[in-house]
Amino acid sequence: MEQELFNGIANGHLPLLAITTLGGRHPADEATLDDAMSPLRDAGVDPLLAHAQWIALLAHLSQTAKRCAQPQLADQLKALGVRRGKTVVISLAREYVRAWDKATAIGFVLSSDDVLRMTHSMPLHDRLTEDFRALAETYRLLLWLMAPRDGGQLFRWLSERASVHAAQAQAIQ
Repeated sequence: MEQELFNGIANGHLPLLAITTLGGRHPADEATLDDAMSPLRDAGVDPLLAHAQWIALLAHLSQTAKRCAQPQLADQLKALGVRRGKTVVISLAREYVRAWDKATAIGFVLSSDDVLRMTHSMPLHDRLTEDFRALAETYRLLLWLMAPRDGGQLFRWLSERASVHAAQAQAIQ
């Protein structure tokens, strides 16, 4: 991802991440989706529920980044010792891209339209604590749905992200 995009996000000119960073990828036809989901079904994963949870994760990441870019929330971030709120926004934008890549790497075909639709349907508020709590809970649910308990890479990443966002919510409170 280009540094200009991250600088724009950090300056509060937050583009809709799904379109800007990912070029508005669209889902494949049903046959391709069924082929991609077959290994997940064999592993006992409900592909439709997991797909919806990946969309929810991306929507929460996008929404939290958008809120962190708002000037009125800078004071909440400064209270946490964050000298530059831009850093938090850039970190969330990078996490969004990583999450998208991880989902597609395991066979999910995501749509930026679905992410945008869910992002727009989320309630508006300025409680950063709730954003980070919801983000941590979304990771935990995805962890429960998706990750093999063998401590593999996906399990570690989802678990780590859930812990980080739970700690952020606790610190803001």
